Amino acid sequence: MTLTLEQAAAPATRPITVGRRRSDASVVTLVVIVSLVLLMIVGYPLITLLGAAGSDKGLAVLGAVFTNPANQRIVGNTVVLGLCVGVLGTLVGFVFAFAQVRLSFRGKRALNLLAMIPIVAPPFAVATAVITLFGRNGSITNGIFGWQADIYGLPGLVIVLTLSFFPVAYMNIKGMLESLDPSLDEAAAGLGAGKLRVFFTVTLPMIVPGLAGSFLLLFVEGIADLANPLVIGGDFTVLSSRAYLAVTGEYNTAAGAAYSLVILLPAVLVFLVQRYWVSRKSVVSVTGKPTGSSELITSASIRIPILAIVGVISALVLVIYATVLAGGFVKVPGVNNSFTLDHFRFVLAGLGSKAMIDTTMLALIAAPIAGILGMLIAWLVVRKLKRAAGLMDFVGMLGLAVPGTVLGIGYALAYMSPTTLFGFQLLPRSREARPRSPAASQS
Repeated sequence: MTLTLEQAAAPATRPITVGRRRSDASVVTLVVIVSLVLLMIVGYPLITLLGAAGSDKGLAVLGAVFTNPANQRIVGNTVVLGLCVGVLGTLVGFVFAFAQVRLSFRGKRALNLLAMIPIVAPPFAVATAVITLFGRNGSITNGIFGWQADIYGLPGLVIVLTLSFFPVAYMNIKGMLESLDPSLDEAAAGLGAGKLRVFFTVTLPMIVPGLAGSFLLLFVEGIADLANPLVIGGDFTVLSSRAYLAVTGEYNTAAGAAYSLVILLPAVLVFLVQRYWVSRKSVVSVTGKPTGSSELITSASIRIPILAIVGVISALVLVIYATVLAGGFVKVPGVNNSFTLDHFRFVLAGLGSKAMIDTTMLALIAAPIAGILGMLIAWLVVRKLKRAAGLMDFVGMLGLAVPGTVLGIGYALAYMSPTTLFGFQLLPRSREARPRSPAASQS
């Protein structure tokens, strides 16, 4: 029996076709699951928030935001705070990263460890230490120099948030500087370019996406932070604290949604501008994998100013966290500095133990879920999706662009009732909760 070429090839191609169909079906199933998860954790809370802000009460608050001078001042305070934290945090992170990667000095491991310390501590702990050190009765301002400094308001918030969030910019920019090919700098230097010209024409354009991404993240963190405005904000009111007080103090969810919407608009606008600008300004290196390492800068005119800035900020970070550590062993930091272990007894054996257990469990549950979901989104966007890759990437990154306070209020509005989901009744209401008819109420 003689087989034709097509008949001989048919058995070999059939398993491949079946395997490809199974692979396509699994990808489609995974896309549906990830899309539903993104809808539940990002889309539906934001839609519910927009619906509450678009109600009659929400529209009235939105109108007052743009006509009431007090509300206009709150909006201005929020934008100014976000810009200051974004710019200063990105600059500090860049200076630390540049010193770590490009300068020649001893103690780089210690500097890297010191730059990572703020990321493991809550920001309000820094705020408490700053008040203890630089407040009206601060240990440094009043105790050493005799100053009556007022750290509350915009200056204190900028200091605390910048010191708390600059490690994010540091890690991002440091990774980009380490990935640059040193042959680019060598080629520019071979053409006669000086150190500054190489930096502004070669190095800086290549790390623009890292700078823009760091600014975006720090801007969003600055306008969304809630704990520090409540602790050290003073009379400098921002939208996050105003929305929080509207929900928890005034029990006005529509007003909270309206204020949250105002926070959401600049955050998403900066996010869209950053994505568009970086895509237009993208720089691609075609030299392959970087080989070797960049020549470290030994010039004193460059090293001394940068290391002086890094040293001052590092000393400030050390003093602040030493104050946090020492404050746990004194009764009232800055007021009554006698030694005590009552705070640790309260945390480990008292009412604080439940808070520690809840916080630890929350982190243990959320971290793996977030890591797996991010990995799946990245795999689908880069490897599998074509037309819908941009949409899934946008929705996945929207969780980063949306301030946490806004998303939290959206969750409260969307899932405040455990018996409803997406507006549908999951469990029957109890007899007491059911609305009575007009006739029954009259009788």
